[in-house]
Amino acid sequence: MQIVMLIKIKNLRLYTYIGIYQHEKLIKQELCLNLIITTNNTNACISDNIADTIDYGKIYNIIKDFSQNHKCELLEKFAYDLLKLIMSDKKIVKCHLEVEKINIFPDVDSCIVALEMTQE
Repeated sequence: MQIVMLIKIKNLRLYTYIGIYQHEKLIKQELCLNLIITTNNTNACISDNIADTIDYGKIYNIIKDFSQNHKCELLEKFAYDLLKLIMSDKKIVKCHLEVEKINIFPDVDSCIVALEMTQE
């Protein structure tokens, strides 16, 4: 029997400079991120040891640090570069990332770019 574990980070809200228009570059934009991380490493289910799993605290810090220091204009580039950083943890088999830009049009809740990456 094989167990696959999903770790989800839901509705992580942050503010960052992102956008192609000058007015977007002057004020931080609100983003909401959702991640689904897949791993086959389920040893933590038995060991109860953080070293045997994906530390979502580290993933959270990677995201927060990246959002403070990135140089992207497009959500697509932001999502791709962030996903590459997340996937540097070799315990991660796959990660699905959605980056949502909030309230950019008066009659639209958000625009979302979704990317998924797997280990090679």
